[in-house]
Amino acid sequence: MEVVSHRGGAPIGRALRAVAVEWPFSVVFATATIAVIIVSFGALKHGLVLLASALLLGSVLRFVLSPARAGLLAVRRRGVDVVTMALLGALLLLLALFADTV
Repeated sequence: MEVVSHRGGAPIGRALRAVAVEWPFSVVFATATIAVIIVSFGALKHGLVLLASALLLGSVLRFVLSPARAGLLAVRRRGVDVVTMALLGALLLLLALFADTV
């Protein structure tokens, strides 16, 4: 028996499976979203470190997982994706280390 949403849209089970398939992107996106919220509350250094961690995690997941398993993390060739996310994550981490917070 499949549960259907109240609005008559797609079954909830199908939507949950679609999210489960995209777990690498969901983890990276959720971490980045939390980082942006932390920065918006004024904790610049902590938020930047978390955002850099999200990008570095995305880079590792893209490197380790096959293109089919990487889902939305797979935008270009594996090497381009890994280097781009790793470089951005490392630069953000450096920015966080040198950020002067009062």
